[in-house]
Parts: sequence; C-alpha cells; structure tokens
Amino acid sequence: LPGDILSGGDTEHEAVYAVYPGRTLDLTGAVKIDGIKQQMVGIEGQFGNPDGSTIAIDVKDFGFTATLTVPDGMTLPENVSAGTVVPEGLAETFEITEAKAEGQKVTITFGLKNAASLDTYAKLKAAVDAAGVSGGAWLRVTVPGVTVNDDVQAGQQLVVRGTVDGRFKAIATSAAGTAKAFSFAWTGEQWAEGKDAVAGGDASIRFTAVIPQSIAQELPGDMLTGSDTTHEATPEVAVGSSINLTGLVKIDTIKQQMAAIEGRFGNPDGGTIAVDVKNFGFTATMTVPEGMTLPADLTKEDVAKAAEGLGDTFEITGVKVEGQKVTITFGLKDAASLDTYAKLKAAVDASGVNGGTELKVTVPGIKIASDLAAGTVLTSTGTVTGEFGAVATSASGRREVFVFDWTAKQLADGKDALATDDDTIQLSMKIASGTVTVKYMDEQGNEIAGPETLTGAVGAAYTAEKKSIDGYEFKELQKGSAPESGTFAKADQTVTYVYQKVTEPTGGPTDEPSTPGTDKPGKPGKTTKPGKGGKSLSKTGAAVLPLLALSAAGVAAGAGLLARRRRDEA
Repeated sequence: LPGDILSGGDTEHEAVYAVYPGRTLDLTGAVKIDGIKQQMVGIEGQFGNPDGSTIAIDVKDFGFTATLTVPDGMTLPENVSAGTVVPEGLAETFEITEAKAEGQKVTITFGLKNAASLDTYAKLKAAVDAAGVSGGAWLRVTVPGVTVNDDVQAGQQLVVRGTVDGRFKAIATSAAGTAKAFSFAWTGEQWAEGKDAVAGGDASIRFTAVIPQSIAQELPGDMLTGSDTTHEATPEVAVGSSINLTGLVKIDTIKQQMAAIEGRFGNPDGGTIAVDVKNFGFTATMTVPEGMTLPADLTKEDVAKAAEGLGDTFEITGVKVEGQKVTITFGLKDAASLDTYAKLKAAVDASGVNGGTELKVTVPGIKIASDLAAGTVLTSTGTVTGEFGAVATSASGRREVFVFDWTAKQLADGKDALATDDDTIQLSMKIASGTVTVKYMDEQGNEIAGPETLTGAVGAAYTAEKKSIDGYEFKELQKGSAPESGTFAKADQTVTYVYQKVTEPTGGPTDEPSTPGTDKPGKPGKTTKPGKGGKSLSKTGAAVLPLLALSAAGVAAGAGLLARRRRDEA
C-alpha cells in the first residue's frame, strides 16, 4: 500500500522540511486505502456480484500497525497513548487500539471498531467504503509535539522513518453455502508523489527535516549620548554627573527583506499568505568602562519609557545588568496575531523613527565616578544582534522558510572620533577640565600680587587661598567673584580677593585732645574714665607725652651746661 509521512500538509516532496531547534512539529503517518476498497469489490465479484447482504462474513482479523521512528536530535512527547495521537479517516469503521512509545519509536495499531456487528459482506463493504479522507483514499494518524532538540546544528538533516503493515482475514459464505477464505497482507511503500526530496534511491517511507541555514546580514548600528554620535568630537562630562546611553540599529534593510519575501510569491495579496513566525527579535548590549556605573535597579519599564520606534510592533522583553554590562532584549509584541504576511509586513513597516529607519533603546542614569582625573577617556561599547525566522505558506500550499541573522556594525556616519576600527560600535567621552584663576587686587583694581591658577576635573571641588601681602590686609571678595570654595566648571572662573593698605601710625595726639582740668582722678584701683566735657588722648598720645617731657628736660640741662662752660672760659 502507498504510504507517506507528512508534517501538516507538507509531504516534503519538493524540498526538505525546515524546522527550528527547540520547536515542535507534528508528524503524520498516512496509508492509502483505495486499493483495499478495490479488493473488496473483487471479493464481491467472486460470488457473481449478488446482493452483499446474502453473503455472510466472519472477520478473523482486519487492522493495521504503523510505526514512526525519529532520529537522534528529535524527542518524542511523553505519555504517548491511544488518547494522545490524532486519527483521521477512521470514521466509525476503525479505531486506535494501542499507541505506545519505546525509545525513539512510536507504534500505533488500529482495527475494526465493532467486527462482530459486521456479519454480512454488505455491512463490511459499507464500513470500509465510509473510511478515509481525501476522497476516501487515506487513513492518517498524527503524533503531535515531537521536539527538535536545542543542540541540533544548522544544516543538520533529521530523517524520520515509517512503516505500515495491514492484514485482512475473513471467511465469506454465500446463501447457497459456498464458503471462501480470504487472507490479505499489506505492506506500505513510499508513495511516489510524496517521496522524500533527498531520498535518492531509498524507497522506504521517510521524511527529512533540516535546520535551515540562516542568511547572515549586517545592520548599521551606533551609540549616542543624547543626540551626539561623538563622530566629530569627543564630548566632555563632569565627574559625579549622570548620563544616558542610547543604542541604535537601522532597520530599513529588514524592511527591504520583507518586500523580497513577498516577491518570492509573485507579489500576491499578502492576506493570502499564511505566516508562522518562529522568532523575530533583537538583543542589544552596552558595556561601560571602569569609572562608570550602570543603575543596579534598571527595569524593563525604565528602558521602555525611553525607547523610540518600537511602536505597537515591538516590546522590551528583558533587561539584565551584570557588572559593567547591560543586556536588553526586544521582540514582536504579539507574534501570534501576525498570522498573515500582510499583517506582519504592516507591523514592521509601522515601526522605526527617522523615516521608519531606526530603533533606539536608552539606558538612563549611568553614573560618572567622582574621583576621575581631568582628561580621563571613558569608552563604552555596544552590540546588537537580531533574528527572524518564519514559515510562509501560500493559498496553493507552497511553503517557504525564511531565516535571517543580523549583526550590527558601526554606522559610518556615527563612528566614534577616537575609534581605532570601522566595525566596533563605541562611544567615547572625556572628563572635562576646569580652570579657576585667583587674583589679588587693591581697592583701585590694581594687581598687588601675581595670580594663581587652579585646574581640575569639572565637578570636582576647589578651594582658593588668600595671600599675606606686605602693606596690605584682606578686605573682601570682589563683587561678582567666584566663591572661595566651589566646584570646577566647563567655563573659566575667577576668584578675586580685594586688599586694602595698612595705615602706618603718625606718633601725634589725636585731633581732639582732652581739655585740661576736666578729668577727675579715679579712685584707687579703678580705671579713670574720661570726663563729660572733653575727650581723652589716644593711647598713642598718652604714651608720647612722658617722652616729650624727658626730651624737654634734657634740652634744658644741656643749655645749662653750655652756659656754665662759657663762664668758666671767661
């Protein structure tokens, strides 16, 4: 009997059947029974084609045994039983009597549902004629959920093999008492129209699945901070500040691929092409250097808020921070609903910003360390990979499998100014340097000492210092001066100290000496207070008066000695 193995409606006659690691497929064994029906007619002819109800039948055996053996690389579902396999075409004639799995092999037996009630040839023939699908020609049984193992490699062929055997034994007795014994044994052989595409001279019933080779393509990618690609110059940042890093991937190439898929089917109405999306998504990573710290509590929601171009097509599916690296995954928002090519293409076309050409994901709140020196360069790197796998089936049953793998390379127009190669996606920043000039001025704005220059990382603290300058004392900070202590900024700052001259003592009394006779002597042991009628001398004047008295006495004594000497000479 002609037999075949299928998955879905695909006999794998034109091309091997593409499968995906980690996915499942349903395997169907089929046997063509129109030859059996013709044999039933032949039996009737041996009795001269009388009314079949006049021919008594004693059915000894009528049934089939089918096996499916899967190769290494596939795993049968657990608990295979008569209740888990799915028959087609058995009608009320046949029934599954047993289904079991042993290792890589499934064995299924089925026979007449109620053989005892089929006691005339007419009843038996009617029951057999009622069986079958596709014009009554085929019996089928499906083992659902056969898994393709995760470790199967691209290009690896997985050959499923099948057998089917049948038997029919009966004694037919005519009304006249003529008895005939019939014994048929059927063996399945590969149906020619469903022969395995790569079977060659192998005539056994078989079905070959294969992990498709993916089509590898490059997508332009970039990293930005804000809108700065760091292509023209290296941006400067302050210590202790926070920045956002954005990863970008251009998707216009993907949209072109979607159009090419449509072309493979002759550009029909996309609504007539059924699509089974196996995977469609991206994985982006950002790795920051020492001196930068990723937010430890980063969530999908945080990234989703800042994402651009995902629209209603894609969604953030995972965010994971590990040390200096963050991994972000995003994929189709509702793949199951995109069941036609028209729906899938419309969803992809609706995504993207900048004319629908870019997807962006941003990691907010990356912290710059506070202890970095001015001029320190911080280079972050990124990667983006993506995949798209789908099976498209036209209304006529034509099946096409598409597998794309994408890897992002640095977008030329956004290449980092400090990059040493053309492919690595990277972004460099530099710790900005700030300058504080310290000036020392008199009240008239003249410099009275050389200026000092302080330099450091923007965001770091500085402290200016006053100087000790002969003849001057500090008065104040000039109006509009930078603070004496502050933080370095990108703009130059100036701290201006203003000094005043120190006035030398004159050695004379104050302008308003005390009026004689107005002060009263103080009581013993107490300080004398100035009287109400005048002001006391300054401390300097009080100290000078005794000296003046002594000087006057000296002058008088000298004059006396001089006069005496003159008299003696005379």
